[in-house]
Amino acid sequence: MTRIACIAAAALVLAGCGGAHGVRPPSAAERGAITHWVDRWWRIDPGFSAVRKLGLRDVVTRIRISRGDRHFAAVNVEAIDRHGKQALETAQLGLVLVAGKWTIAIGPGTDLSEICTAPSPRPLVDLFCR
Repeated sequence: MTRIACIAAAALVLAGCGGAHGVRPPSAAERGAITHWVDRWWRIDPGFSAVRKLGLRDVVTRIRISRGDRHFAAVNVEAIDRHGKQALETAQLGLVLVAGKWTIAIGPGTDLSEICTAPSPRPLVDLFCR
């Protein structure tokens, strides 16, 4: 099963019926936890290895939390060089909170168009299609 299919299935289970839609900014605690986990994934995830080899560091520039399900977040991450300038395109990540850990469910470079054009879990549509 693909990573997006797994996260979509989880979203359906967690989202339930009804509820709020849209996105909200993170609380201070959510921002701290998300930034911590993105930094960790940046250091160990093979998907970021080429960027790490360039000596770039990550900076989380925007976080959005789903109003319908607080377990889902979208994060923009910039790769910054040693002079503090953005060196690559901003990466957009989809995160899911599982057992107190923010995990990358939708990684950099993932085509998000299917989320917006095919039936998809509401939290993902709220995060990536507006």
